[in-house]
Order: sequence, then C-alpha cells, then structure tokens
Amino acid sequence: MSNVAAPSNVGGTGGVDPSGMSPDLLLEYCESQLDNYGSQIDDLMTQQQQQLGDQQVVSNLKSQLEQMGTPQNNTQLQAAYQDYQSAIAQCSDPSVKQQLTTACADMCSAYSFNPNEAPASPPTALGGLIPLSPTFLAAIKSPNAPTDAQWQGTTDAVGTIAGNITSNSQIQMMQLQQLASYQQQATELTINLLGKQDSTLLDEAKGG
Repeated sequence: MSNVAAPSNVGGTGGVDPSGMSPDLLLEYCESQLDNYGSQIDDLMTQQQQQLGDQQVVSNLKSQLEQMGTPQNNTQLQAAYQDYQSAIAQCSDPSVKQQLTTACADMCSAYSFNPNEAPASPPTALGGLIPLSPTFLAAIKSPNAPTDAQWQGTTDAVGTIAGNITSNSQIQMMQLQQLASYQQQATELTINLLGKQDSTLLDEAKGG
C-alpha cells in the first residue's frame, strides 16, 4: 500500500521562484506535479477495481462452501477443492491468491484429503459378484470427514480473507480521497504560480 504525500509547496511557492523561470519551464513544472497525482490516482483506482473483484470472488467461494454443507466424503471434498482452485484462478491480487492457496492447503491437511491421490479401485459386494454403484460409494462417509463445527471454521477462514480485502479497499478509498484533495491543492498552486508569472511579465512590460 503506497503512502500519500501532500504537495510540499501547498500554500506558497515552496521555494520555487517563478520570476526565475521561463513561462514554458514553469508550465512544465506545474504539469509534472499534476501528472504525478493523476498517475497515483489512476493506479489506486485500478487497484480498487481489482480489490472489489477479488472480494466478490472470495465471497462467492464462501457461499459455495456453505451451500454444499459439511462434506461427508472425498467426492464432496474434491468439489470443495475445485471451488478453491477456481477462485484462486479468478483473483487478481497475488496476495489474495496466496491466502486462498494457504486456506485450501489447510483444509486438505485438516481432513487428510489428497486431491492428487488416485481413487481406490471400487470394492465389490457378495464375494465380488455384485459391484457397488458409484452413487453408493460416494455416499460412504469418509473417516476424516469434518464435523459441522470444523467445516464452519473452514468457511469462516474464507470469510476472513474477504473481510481483509474489504478493509484494504476502504483504506484505498481514503487514500483516493486524500489524493484528490492534494491534486486540487496542486491545481490551485499551479494557478497561483502562473498568475505570479503573468504579473511579473506585465510589470516587466510596463517597466520597459
């Protein structure tokens, strides 16, 4: 998060002597000051849009995890894992991607789930004569299935990430407001400097 600095010469010329500068040089100086604030505002607005997009993605992930209910087997945990991966791919901020990656890894570790592990060969019933259906196998509760309270903790962790994004977005909004104020002050300073330059030129013309 970048710090916002006020114009160093607000309220005066800040050591800048307009009488010692040509009109072109003075105008170039003033434009550089305004361009600096304009660039910072543009950067923050871009970051703000990315933050809002990431916050929506993470909030949607939390809703998906809550709506699926507490996973009871590896099939459901695999679905939750895929939801995490989809959200990670959609986010723009590398730090948010990393937080989601860590949260996903924590989920896998907590429930001893390995998303890369090949599924075991389906067992059979009645001495191997009748194969068990995939639907039946998927309904078998995993020995490491989370409790409702544990799964609530998993979804709450995702909610915390969304909350952090919202807090950062609010800070950026305050910075944008501050920069806009400083840009206005720099604009007024520019008008003041140019006005003084015009007065100097007029006085020189009269004296000549």
